[in-house]
Amino acid sequence: MQIGNINIGGVKKTEDKTTVKNNWFNRAVAPDKFEKSSSISDVKNTPERTKISVTDATYNVSVMKRADGTKRFSDKDVEMFRKLAEKEIVHYDMVAKLADTTEFNMAAIGNVGKRIKSTGDEEWKLIDNINRCAKELPVDKKATSFQVSPFEPDSEMSLSYNNKGCLEKMHFDYTKEQPEVIGKSKSFLMNYDVSSGKLEYKTTSEDYRNNLKSSKIEYLTSDGYPDGIKSETIKRYNKNGKLLRTDIMTESEISGVHNIKYEFPDGKSRDVVKATVDPKTGIKTIKKDMRSTDGTKTEFLYEDDPKGNRIIDYKITGTDGKLIMKNSQTFEVVDDNHFISSKNGHKYEIETDEKGLKVKDVSHSGKEVSIEFDKKIKGNKDEIVSLLKKVPGEELFEVVDCCKKINGRNHNELMSSAYNMLTKNINMADNLFVFLHELGHAKDGEHRTVKDVLITGKNKIFEENPNIQKTYIKERENFNKAYPHAQREHIDYFIQKDGHYGGVFGGLQEVIAESNAITNTYTNGDVKCLSTRSQYLQQHFPKTIAAIQEAMYYKNDIEALQYYGT
Repeated sequence: MQIGNINIGGVKKTEDKTTVKNNWFNRAVAPDKFEKSSSISDVKNTPERTKISVTDATYNVSVMKRADGTKRFSDKDVEMFRKLAEKEIVHYDMVAKLADTTEFNMAAIGNVGKRIKSTGDEEWKLIDNINRCAKELPVDKKATSFQVSPFEPDSEMSLSYNNKGCLEKMHFDYTKEQPEVIGKSKSFLMNYDVSSGKLEYKTTSEDYRNNLKSSKIEYLTSDGYPDGIKSETIKRYNKNGKLLRTDIMTESEISGVHNIKYEFPDGKSRDVVKATVDPKTGIKTIKKDMRSTDGTKTEFLYEDDPKGNRIIDYKITGTDGKLIMKNSQTFEVVDDNHFISSKNGHKYEIETDEKGLKVKDVSHSGKEVSIEFDKKIKGNKDEIVSLLKKVPGEELFEVVDCCKKINGRNHNELMSSAYNMLTKNINMADNLFVFLHELGHAKDGEHRTVKDVLITGKNKIFEENPNIQKTYIKERENFNKAYPHAQREHIDYFIQKDGHYGGVFGGLQEVIAESNAITNTYTNGDVKCLSTRSQYLQQHFPKTIAAIQEAMYYKNDIEALQYYGT
């Protein structure tokens, strides 16, 4: 049979709690700790400060006034100061120095204190740098918030302020003696899109280091949650301000996939990603021809038809012309209960009936495994059986090896799908991309025991692979140098260094899982909110993806050697 031009068939948000307003001095307080306070004229070294009790410091904060005579801090802020001061995170002199130059609330000042306490930054130098950058804001504006970049916490910060309904940020690098402003951004709610029934949120930004200007529009649900990107435009200039290229990302004919086009000043253009649906046959085609920040080339072709037949041709090539990864797959639907799957020369026969599924490697080992639906599936059986009938043969072997049970969920709970490291169960609904992502986690933790999870946290096959770690860190470094905060947000799940739930290599854990999905399928309409994250990952982390795939193939290579011998 034929799909397109390729023949297959028999071939291989939380709300603030109401605060009870009590004056700080009307409540029982802990025994006073003492902090030092004095002149702050010497900023070369942290100045010597005289002792002042937390009680006195709290009182001083409570009576602070703005230039217009209004109260500087709310009762809630004053109470927060007391708690932070008792933990020696903030002190009165710090507050006094920031209170006049900014409109920071105590949470923002606390962020400064936590930064100093956790990293050992020179206190007054950091605060002076913040104040120096605050002076770069419009003359009538004061910073209301301070953030350490979650992507480059060792070298980047930002100050935020509100300007006529817009949240504006100034980003700066503070590693130098004089902080350098490296960019700015502005975000605001645009309008309500009647056709989609969604709110639209726009962010414009400038990156002074790479001479980029960008504009992205994202959808928000009615309750304010992100719901995918509508469009993004990135203009690239040389150091003299001459336009070099415009990158345009828009929604395509295939829900869940974005088209990307490069337009040049001479009128020429190039399709980087093009997704179409043939109006006659219903065949979906996704073609990608991408370059990462270091020039590594990724070519990706995906086609499927309404019956469920599909092909993937995936190739990554280095700047030296050498092939880094090659992945060719087919999936043929013979009938409702019979499927033929192939990947890189491995061919699999898949058969199902009402009781279960059998998959056999018919081209190499002859190995056969079964999945008994009643034993493997718990809840929403129809949804999960439908899912398993779409899974490639080699991944079905992994389901048997790495996953104990699949707990079926309602389809509207798809985005809360998860892999449980303790039970080795996958909780999910019918979506191939999400399932393969969670299965990627299961592969990574195949040999982990309960002791590993609860005590050592070790024995993740791929996350702890030194080659994968090294490659990932280098590509993350390249990406962060090439793109500012606005674009990094697309893949914050993968590159966030500070505050990631999974720790230092929490982002890599997710890259491993996502790689298992993007090498086998695409983000469809059910998960279109994941479209740009998978796109940016696929384009800018090709060597990491290739290293992960190579490590995942190792298991199959061992089985082939056992069958054929050396």
